[in-house]
Amino acid sequence: MSVSPRRRSVRLTVERDASVTAVAPPQVTRAEPARMVEAKRSWLYGKLVERREPGESRPPREYVSGERFLYLGRSYRLRIVGSAAEDRRERLRRLGPDLWLPVEGR
Repeated sequence: MSVSPRRRSVRLTVERDASVTAVAPPQVTRAEPARMVEAKRSWLYGKLVERREPGESRPPREYVSGERFLYLGRSYRLRIVGSAAEDRRERLRRLGPDLWLPVEGR
């Protein structure tokens, strides 16, 4: 952890070498960045996946019910649901632990 008098809050950064850097204001205890790392674990894992070796490719998305997606640092399960023809507001919604995607004709 490094300290910066200009910081007003703790900042976490995932470096290119996959290390995590914390920069905090002087008044923050050493325990606070550790708590923040724990709270942001999903986000950190997502950033580490983004930093993989360039030769590694991600498997293509299938967009089927049950597939998992990271959204705002959390993992959600995709649910494909039918939509009524009169409901023209078809859009992805987050409902609890799921992302609901209405699809016409299901």
